[in-house]
Amino acid sequence: MDRRIRSIARDVWIILAATTLVLSACSHATGPTPTDGGKNLETPAASPPTGTTPSPADASPSPAGETPTPKVQESVAATPATVRFFGRTYADKDFHYFNWPASGFEFTFWGTRAEATFMTSETQKPERFPRLAVFVDGSLEPDAGTLLVIRPGVTDYVLAEGLPGGVHSIRVIKLSGNFIGGNINEDKSLTCTVGVGRLTCPDGRLLAPPAAPQRRLEFIGDSITVGMGILGEGGLEADDAWRTYAAYTARQFGADLQVLAISGMGLISSLFGGPFIQLPDEFPYTDNLNRPRMAWDPSAYVPQVVVVNLGTNDAAGVGDGKRFTTGEFEDAYLAFLLDIRDAYPGVRVVGTLGAMSTGRLHLYPWVENAVARANDAAGETFAFALELIEDQAGDGVGGGGHPSGKAHIRHGEALTALVASITGWEPAA
Repeated sequence: MDRRIRSIARDVWIILAATTLVLSACSHATGPTPTDGGKNLETPAASPPTGTTPSPADASPSPAGETPTPKVQESVAATPATVRFFGRTYADKDFHYFNWPASGFEFTFWGTRAEATFMTSETQKPERFPRLAVFVDGSLEPDAGTLLVIRPGVTDYVLAEGLPGGVHSIRVIKLSGNFIGGNINEDKSLTCTVGVGRLTCPDGRLLAPPAAPQRRLEFIGDSITVGMGILGEGGLEADDAWRTYAAYTARQFGADLQVLAISGMGLISSLFGGPFIQLPDEFPYTDNLNRPRMAWDPSAYVPQVVVVNLGTNDAAGVGDGKRFTTGEFEDAYLAFLLDIRDAYPGVRVVGTLGAMSTGRLHLYPWVENAVARANDAAGETFAFALELIEDQAGDGVGGGGHPSGKAHIRHGEALTALVASITGWEPAA
């Protein structure tokens, strides 16, 4: 599925312990230059003035018509009580981790400047460092975000400064994936974690966290959903989860977005022609790659629509003379659709495939069969199929043969139309 991965695939099954995976997932946004008032967002923040941490009562806005009195706030722990997290996240000691692509957090504050303390598990290679996008007061379109690269160690970063005094909102979105690959002989881990520890408003105060959107989407996929190569060739810097068809669809509806996507993996087979990490096995957990066996509570986030985009990598292991038959793929797809329905009462599920079908067995007909069988088994129409039509001539090609940014927008438009038809949602203003 990715030429960077294919170049080393021949060694995978020879020495499994030394498997080399170059599954690029960390990414960047091509938004404004990562500076604000001359300060590079990748530079540690200056120490804030000493002050007092407000009580919860202090953290509420002043009554309407009154100007809040600035209170120096040294720092406040980033927890669900102070910020809104989105995606499958978890807390560990003094940090809250958001490792999946397109996961993150948002908060509201009064003041002119906001800072955050981050840490990452990646300590060796700059191209593997987590990449985030920071959005301040307004548009969530990809170009409106400012790139923030998280470097080793526990470090403070400026999220915004030089703002007019008043109420502001900040959203931080992870552009990179949590499974970035590498060389198992050189890299300590094939995953990449990032956590936020504290938030600081040096001349203001944190306010109540924003409310969550009423519309909720979940996407389950592979490197296409991660956003691999979406900006073209260029390694990890060409990946961007906030420019994918999934993020596009969420933005059209003003919906919350939760993504479970792992490059090179599939429903029953990986890119390498056999089982490795299967997404249905990851579905019951918060982040099984980084916190093994930590169960995910499905009631914590109940999406109205789940989109499954799996089968591209499975083609390497499904078909005549391969590890699995097409019938086994179809049966596994059926079982996964029913598992999703059991987890989320009233959910609608879209099975989609085709964005990267050139040169491989196109398994979409078996996706359609699984959808029909799932509806028969459930006694209701809860599952739908959508073929994403590849058009490399018209859209161009992204890095490693992946869909380009233009292709993602076109696929997002097709998916938006289907979601609108099955939910009755109108695009957000």
